[in-house]
Formats: sequence, structure tokens, C-alpha cells
Amino acid sequence: MTSYRSLINYADAVDLAEKIITAHSGDLGWNSKINTTWDDDGNITEVVIDRKWVGYDEPELRNAAIESVQYDKPLSKESQHYLLRILWEAKAAECRTVGGQKPETHGTIYIIVYILSHMGMKATRNDASSQKTSACDAAAEAMRRIGKKPNSFSGVKDAYYKKRNEYHAAWKPVG
Repeated sequence: MTSYRSLINYADAVDLAEKIITAHSGDLGWNSKINTTWDDDGNITEVVIDRKWVGYDEPELRNAAIESVQYDKPLSKESQHYLLRILWEAKAAECRTVGGQKPETHGTIYIIVYILSHMGMKATRNDASSQKTSACDAAAEAMRRIGKKPNSFSGVKDAYYKKRNEYHAAWKPVG
């Protein structure tokens, strides 16, 4: 379990971004939770990332799933999750965007920038500035550390705004 408190410095922001990317990787056998604590002013005061190994036996799950489908037997919950994971991975491979980015990566980037911006960091910075101080800079550095894309400031910034605009367009006030 990892805990961060605001106001966050740049090095800690990069570490937190890396942990969020890892927590959102969707690795089979891992259960990840990200919990935030907010103050009355709308700032995040604490982020707790809890990542636990719940385990699985891939050959056993694969064989059980094949047998269930082949002989028209009910699938166990574990086999259902295994098959869904395989199908989601196949779908994600089909949906890759330019540069090999997976669509869910943009959602993870949005979450990172949103959390860091509510911990005292600016979401972005002026494109002309070379001083790396924004949440998008921290997310880009974390992406570079783990070898994922987008890993440049401009790529992360574009992904953040694309997902933010998507969420804002989907949100409709009640009443």
C-alpha cells in the first residue's frame, strides 16, 4: 500500500503516476484500488493505492474454460474473468491508435492528471516552457520509465484533453 499527501512535489508526482499506471494495467491475478481523501476545498489530501495479488493459475483456467465451452458446461466465475480478459486484450489489440497506444491509456492519463491537479500541481504548462512542473510532465516521465506511450509532454497533454473533453461531453446535468 502506498500513500501520498498533498501538496506533492514533482519527484513524488512521477512516482505516484507510475504506481497509478501499474495499478491500472489490468494484469490478471491482481486486484488494484485507488482511494482518495478530499478536503472541504475540493483538494485531494491523500491517495492510497492498494494492489494485492489474488492469484490465478493460467493453464488451469484456460483448460477449464476450454472444457466448459467445448462440452457446454457452465463457466466458473474465474473462467469467465479469464475469457473476458483474453477477449478484452484481443479487442484492445484491434483498437490500437497511432503510435501503439491503447485506448484505456488515455483514461489512465486523465486519472493521473486529475489526481495530481487536485494535489496542488498545474494540469499542464505553456508549450513553450521547458521547465517540467505540470501533472502532464509527471505522467509523461512515468510513461517513459515504464516504456509506454504516449511518453512526451505533448502526447500526454493531448491524451488528457481528449479524454477530458470526452467526459465533459458525456456529462449532462440532471434537472
